[in-house]
Amino acid sequence: MHKLNLNELRVFKEVCLGRSSVNEVAGSLGIPRPSVYRILSSLERKRLLRPRQGMHRARASVSYLSHAEALRDFVLSEVHPLSAISDSRLLVMLSVSSRPKSLRRVSVETMLTPETVRKYARFLAEYGIAAMKSGNVSLALYDSLTRSFLQRYSRGVAGAILADASSHGIIRWNEDLQFVFSAPRGETVPDSVPTATTAMADYGLAFFSRDSFHHWAYWHPRLKAEDVAIHNILINPHSTRHISYALLLLAKAGFNQEYLLEEARSLGLKEGPEILAYLRGEEVGNKFFPPRSEFAELRAQYKVVL
Repeated sequence: MHKLNLNELRVFKEVCLGRSSVNEVAGSLGIPRPSVYRILSSLERKRLLRPRQGMHRARASVSYLSHAEALRDFVLSEVHPLSAISDSRLLVMLSVSSRPKSLRRVSVETMLTPETVRKYARFLAEYGIAAMKSGNVSLALYDSLTRSFLQRYSRGVAGAILADASSHGIIRWNEDLQFVFSAPRGETVPDSVPTATTAMADYGLAFFSRDSFHHWAYWHPRLKAEDVAIHNILINPHSTRHISYALLLLAKAGFNQEYLLEEARSLGLKEGPEILAYLRGEEVGNKFFPPRSEFAELRAQYKVVL
């Protein structure tokens, strides 16, 4: 769902314009009918078009899912050419849809080589969509339409991926090319991994919950304790309990300060420096961090020594 080739985008736009039969689309674009059938099927699998009944005779229509609506609004606006979001260019744009990221970080998240990311960033810069400065890739500040499209598309794709696998799953946090969700135990999404309090059990910290928490990312990272702690806070950064459990995990498992700060920055978690200060025994001004006495009781309960 995160990548669309140019012909898929062209066919999708035709459907948005009301040319919903295979003959109409083939005649308008000059694409052979068998190719149109294949492209329509691909768009249905990506949940951008509604499944057709009868296939060959049925007319295509745009899906009701939010990523389909976001894409429809974007292609019909014609502010940018379809080639701007074709193939892996859309991956690069999604990676930086929330904030600027280093070339290396975008390369990791998109699974593209740094040179390919640099090439796409330059291509997007020609259309005023993105910029690359001092090794960082970012969206153009003034292009609010594209930023809104990318964020809506990201949320919609996350919802579609989850809906395909879980009937009761809930997105707890979503950004760019990844999301964290909760689901009843036994329900999960292919390629997702346990995180937050669910993953803390692997570190000897067992917390009762009716649901389990999982993380899905396009690039399938192997989560570290720092990632698990950050995800637990991102789920609810205004929850003292969530922050307490994250601090407890870091205190027990240990952590790399540089990695923790880098990941927190990449995910927009401003509490990174406060986490380090708190675990050093310093006072922090964040009212959602636990009082020292309560955290000491929690550490004693789980036998965690700072």
